[in-house]
Amino acid sequence: MSLSEETVDIRLKKGLDLPLAGEPIGDVKDVSPPKRIGIDVSFFETMQFQLHVKPGNSVSVGDPVLEDKACPGRMFITPTAGKVVDVVRGHKRRLLHVIIECAQDHFESPFQPLSSTNRAELIDHLKRCGLFASIYQRPCARLADPSKIPEAIFVKAVESAPFAPSPFLEIDANHADFLSGLEALKILTEGPIHIMSDCPSDLPNSHFCCGPHPIANASIHIEKLKPIRSSKQNIWTIHAHHVIAIGKLINTGELYSRRIISIAGEGICEEARGYYRITDGQSLEEILEDKLASDSSRIISGDPLMGCKASKNDFIGREHFTICAIPEVQKRPFLHFLGLGLKRFTATRTYLSAALPSHACSLSTAMHGEERPFVDSAYYEKVMPLRIPTMQLIKALIAEDFEKALELGLLEVDPEDFALPAFICPSKIPMVDIVRAGQQRYIEQYL
Repeated sequence: MSLSEETVDIRLKKGLDLPLAGEPIGDVKDVSPPKRIGIDVSFFETMQFQLHVKPGNSVSVGDPVLEDKACPGRMFITPTAGKVVDVVRGHKRRLLHVIIECAQDHFESPFQPLSSTNRAELIDHLKRCGLFASIYQRPCARLADPSKIPEAIFVKAVESAPFAPSPFLEIDANHADFLSGLEALKILTEGPIHIMSDCPSDLPNSHFCCGPHPIANASIHIEKLKPIRSSKQNIWTIHAHHVIAIGKLINTGELYSRRIISIAGEGICEEARGYYRITDGQSLEEILEDKLASDSSRIISGDPLMGCKASKNDFIGREHFTICAIPEVQKRPFLHFLGLGLKRFTATRTYLSAALPSHACSLSTAMHGEERPFVDSAYYEKVMPLRIPTMQLIKALIAEDFEKALELGLLEVDPEDFALPAFICPSKIPMVDIVRAGQQRYIEQYL
């Protein structure tokens, strides 16, 4: 099957680019080889894993560490050689991380190039090499089902979240592998492959995306090109980084375990803000060595809108391409609401700063209020480009009224689509968590 047959420009007017201070700048630098890595599966809250190793075991590059019980053969592998030192579990003994102490020789290629064009063989190879765990399916974003042929595959080669690095930092340096990865994806589907890009390129039939955040969200692309109207539909999504990894695996057998991330935010020393090449799962302590401006800042693995609170003892998240640090506020300022707000950011024209020229703002972890009942749905529609009644959908999910939620667009959304509405929400409703929990319950009951 060929790539997408036509090119479509996607331009957004609704949305919001946060003018956060501490933007990354400069060229890509290398971080020292890791001493420890953590294989992160904390994102997969409802999955059950078969553990293939235990503390004290020695592992080589590409060895299977975890296996998805619901999809036999879908492995989570180690990008490094070394020794397993710990298996970290959370609530109800849910697996979170497998921690490996790295050996010196952890960059060898453990696999052989793949010459077969058979779909079944390719899927088995991707599952065994850990790359099929990087392909997701809609509706209700979850790991792709290899037994089903997708109607289309969306390749994300665009970023719009705060501080996020452009995928072209990797694509430009690995262009041939990226094209090989696209050729491999063509074997996996009978439908088109949509390549979403935010800058002119020589990529075949890529779609141009422009506008404020969330222009990079897959839900926007799917709504414009392949709208989801039924729970029986099957659409796959994949990040450009993983397409490159597939291309390298097929061409040379190399396990592509390096990624380019950004390190940014006011809590990072100004001279250290920028782009870095790290190893998958690397320790935040090693990545942020001598880069933090203050110990009182909150470290976030991921971008400020969708990232997870972390400590220096944690590891970068599986799907994270940003590490940031922002000021942590311990005490609420006295009568802060009486000020004119000349230096404060406002998305709803609450402060006088809305009438002044825009500039980078200092935003902290302060929420400026507690959770309370919904006030007005009009706030959310200003930053929600999807044709989704935000407040009504959230209320339906809180009530677990899935029949109503389906009518309001539950199948079309992903938790990340509600990060901006939650950010500007005057009622402090945790919309991202509500949508994630609601979709998980829907999957368990109906899919």
